[in-house]
Amino acid sequence: MKTDLIFGDGPNKIYNILKKQIISGKYPIGKELKIQKISDEFKLSIVPVREALRMLASNKLIKLRIGKSPIITGINEKDILEINRIRLALEPLALKDSMQYHTKDSIKTCLRIIKKDQFSTDPIKKADLNNQFHIALLKPTKLKRLFDIISHQFEGITRLTHIMVIRKDFQIKSAHSEHLNIVKAIQDKKNSEAIKLLKGHIVDSTKRIKSLLSNAEIEPQFTSTRQS
Repeated sequence: MKTDLIFGDGPNKIYNILKKQIISGKYPIGKELKIQKISDEFKLSIVPVREALRMLASNKLIKLRIGKSPIITGINEKDILEINRIRLALEPLALKDSMQYHTKDSIKTCLRIIKKDQFSTDPIKKADLNNQFHIALLKPTKLKRLFDIISHQFEGITRLTHIMVIRKDFQIKSAHSEHLNIVKAIQDKKNSEAIKLLKGHIVDSTKRIKSLLSNAEIEPQFTSTRQS
């Protein structure tokens, strides 16, 4: 028997699983999500399913439609570039606080991720390792609300990477050398230099994303803010 778990874990469980699937590129842009099918798969009633879909819509991962099934939304150029503007404003603040709390173990974690990135040729894996590095770099901060806001931003970047890989337009751009320079600056107690390098790294990343989106504007899976 199906149960309504709207006040329990049902909506969050559905939301987290569907969110992960959408970000990973499992569903193509424009695909309809059938509420009854999702309800059957999770063995829950449609009430928590609808709540989970509203949560996904609030994060712009799907579009709700009156009288129709919700659909997977495209990548919005404005949103993607806004993500990096948020990162540029907040990551240096988190790094400034993090540096005093970094330990030998936390630095080793950063270096291990850099090494994996250096020898990886899988673009999806490299995107994941990039996210892992930034999270590891900033995790020592005691400003946990700030850290949570920053870590949430990487979902959009990951989704963009998956779509570009599917379109075969993604060119591997290794960031391991830039990451290594940031870590070395921290090890040498050159805090201002580390922050400067991080800012430059995010600015370069934004330029690459702009280039990717510019080349992808005619594709249906991307929503350009310049289109009418």
